[in-house]
Amino acid sequence: MFNNFNNPNPPNNKQLYEVLGISQSASPKEIKKAYKKKALKCHPDRGGNEKEFKKIQHAYEILSNAEKKNIYDRQGLEGLEHHLNNSGGGGMPHDIFDLFGGMGFNMGGRRHHGPRKGQSTSATLSATLEQIYEGYVKKINVTKKIGCKKCKGTGTISGRTTSCSTCNGRGRVSNIRIMGNMRTISETTCNQCRGSGEIINPNDRCTICKGKKIIQCQKQLEVNISRGINEHEPIIFREEGDELPGIIPGDLIFNIKEKKHKIFERVGQHLFIKKTISLTEALCGLIFHVKFLDGTNLRINVKNTIIKPNQFMRIKNYGMPIDDYGNNGDLFIQYKVIFPSSINSKVQNIIKQILPYTNETNNNNMSNSNIIDVNFTSMTQDEIKNILDNINTGRNQRNQHNQHNQECHVQ
Repeated sequence: MFNNFNNPNPPNNKQLYEVLGISQSASPKEIKKAYKKKALKCHPDRGGNEKEFKKIQHAYEILSNAEKKNIYDRQGLEGLEHHLNNSGGGGMPHDIFDLFGGMGFNMGGRRHHGPRKGQSTSATLSATLEQIYEGYVKKINVTKKIGCKKCKGTGTISGRTTSCSTCNGRGRVSNIRIMGNMRTISETTCNQCRGSGEIINPNDRCTICKGKKIIQCQKQLEVNISRGINEHEPIIFREEGDELPGIIPGDLIFNIKEKKHKIFERVGQHLFIKKTISLTEALCGLIFHVKFLDGTNLRINVKNTIIKPNQFMRIKNYGMPIDDYGNNGDLFIQYKVIFPSSINSKVQNIIKQILPYTNETNNNNMSNSNIIDVNFTSMTQDEIKNILDNINTGRNQRNQHNQHNQECHVQ
């Protein structure tokens, strides 16, 4: 099988074992155990060296595959490269020989084995505007999966497991298909061990986790809601997700959901409120109070100012906190002016004497023959909206009808 590759020099077949810190006689179970330990220690997400982590991955990728390990033991990396180049399979990464100082390698199909970081878990945390303004700490009880303490994550009473003989402890099996001169290699999950790489004797199963290696537990976390935090801004607890065997725990992420407030509306770091006032107040001024988010009462004294309908007033630095140095957004007040539904002639005459009034009845440039008196009715905004909607609906129907007629003429 190996006679077609002749190398006069002794093969360098110890380097991969040295990377994992094991002997060349190590069993598949020992190789897997050493890999997990090394990979967890050197994982980049835990501050490890990325290049060393890749070396560990690639070493395990070769040594955990019985066929590749056999070639490597006999002829080193050069022999393995020569064999895979000629066989057209194997799924080796491009940069493995660069990592180990070997020769170039242009095979494809990178595979990822072993400890990866678990998926993050997200949860929504509701908070009132008052809580967000002041900032607070909320205690949350979370349920998560952890390694069984009784069996120390082995799933067995004895603490020992047997490496699956079907997949040699890899959890995956290779399937080779030969079609003429072509050979394809694919991998699937091992049916014998269901991907775990281990077989547990039913009589040796842990009585707590039932051989599953994990149990559920509750943990209390203190979630710090910082002052002025934005809605949907994530609060991340690193590696507080499920602790599954051979996997770095994922993150636990809380997303802030702001409860609707009956007075204030938040837009970014600014606050908005709506204030309904009478025409008299709009003309003569008013004093009113607003209970603020910190419990204080703000007194708003409007005088010597005419308030127009939908006018805004701005109160600086009374919005949401921006930083810890007293810088806040602003508070905006929008005024809605309610006009009286009726007014008698006596009041009208008084208003005419006080306020500027223009009467066009005595316009001498118009002749009575060109003037027509018309009647009118008052309408609400909703009534106007319904009229406009009906107009748009009719216009769309006419356009569709015209388009249909054009299509008929074309045919």
